[in-house]
Amino acid sequence: MEDEKFYELVEELHHDEMALMRAKGDEYTQRTGDKFHNFKERAEWLGLSPFSVCLCDLSKHIGSLQSMAKGIELSSGESLRSRVIDLRNYLALLLGIAEEEKPKAVPSLTWPAVPVVKYRVPPPAGLQEK
Repeated sequence: MEDEKFYELVEELHHDEMALMRAKGDEYTQRTGDKFHNFKERAEWLGLSPFSVCLCDLSKHIGSLQSMAKGIELSSGESLRSRVIDLRNYLALLLGIAEEEKPKAVPSLTWPAVPVVKYRVPPPAGLQEK
């Protein structure tokens, strides 16, 4: 793809992203005027940070792209373009949440402690250590 054609594609994506972001605005703010209200409310309910809640939502969109790459047809029938738009919008939301939380410091992305189990895989037959 030529540079100029690619830049046109990116500009079209940005236009579509903004249209979707504005259309879904009330859904996220629940008419509170706070773009991140939805994430904050669920964060409080789940005992997480708004950043972590948004990251979980974003991972769902990555999962749908992974399914698409594996050839798994999802019931939503969404196009690759609409999935990319959703993903880019969630990335923008994640950045906005991080910017808002900056004075409080962006939360650590550590997960609950899970013991790390190291397995020693034996070498193939004939290659055993002596």
